[in-house]
Amino acid sequence: MLRPYAALEHAPNLSALVYFSPEDEGTIYAISRANESRSTDKFSGVWRWEAIVPASDTTNPIATAAARSRYPVNRSHVFGRFRVASFGIVDIGILLRHIDSPVFALRL
Repeated sequence: MLRPYAALEHAPNLSALVYFSPEDEGTIYAISRANESRSTDKFSGVWRWEAIVPASDTTNPIATAAARSRYPVNRSHVFGRFRVASFGIVDIGILLRHIDSPVFALRL
């Protein structure tokens, strides 16, 4: 489900859009075309959502940041602090929740 205040970034090495909502408990979604279309319309065809789920033994970035921050927290809002950084052939999702919490990163 699309949620308000989520983030959408482009990951060039995945050839996908990356969707992140704090309400999805750390899961990130890669949105890409399921098949190549001969159409010149780049929005035609079938699109696929693939969940990138963090390992079960990893930290939940939203809960951890909320517990560590000394400021009021809005858990459902990204605040524009989710980005995709590309280094060579690797795309990384980076999240900074609060000014006084850790920076979280996930290789996509």
